[in-house]
Amino acid sequence: MATRIVVISDHPLTVFSLCCLLGSVPGCRVVDDAGSWSAFRERAGEDAPELVILDLPACIRQGAEAVEMIGAVRGQTSAAVMVLTDSAHADGLANLLDAGASAIVQRRAPLAVYLDAMTSVIAGRRYVHDGWAERTLEQDAPRQPPLSALSRCERQVLALIAKGNSVSEIAGCQAKTVSTVSRQKRTGMRKLGAANDRELFDLLRAHPTDR
Repeated sequence: MATRIVVISDHPLTVFSLCCLLGSVPGCRVVDDAGSWSAFRERAGEDAPELVILDLPACIRQGAEAVEMIGAVRGQTSAAVMVLTDSAHADGLANLLDAGASAIVQRRAPLAVYLDAMTSVIAGRRYVHDGWAERTLEQDAPRQPPLSALSRCERQVLALIAKGNSVSEIAGCQAKTVSTVSRQKRTGMRKLGAANDRELFDLLRAHPTDR
């Protein structure tokens, strides 16, 4: 059974080229060359596509509007979304994937790349254009908190906090003022990038300080 595909692009030449390419591929059926974004929104329910190929306008290739556009497509149809873009910035690629894109392909990629992406998406896998995947993985890779940036006193305070001690209890056992311990805690949190106590506790559990 043919995969039902909708093509969305503000560029008539892009729409025409994609329809010609996909029309020659066995197992693919372009049910709508929606063209503009507004046209797709009007007819999304009628087409019932399984794959939406979204050619993002150059002015919003990876910005907030691109994320909103992907979210809107996902909100109107259960189809997978394959995004075409020229920008390969790691932050932007990660944002597109987080927004619900199933595939990201370089706009000027050869047909074989489009077919690989479509095959992956139809099989339920994500696809990121060759060379861009590494950047996305690097962007998503968890970074080790800079524990080495903590002073000895900050490490001691955070270690005790991780054990469940309050600032007042730490001040008492270390013969320090509450304000001093609070300052060391705040400084340590800032260095570790923790915005609140919950983030601090989660971080300390995952990356214990030296005792």
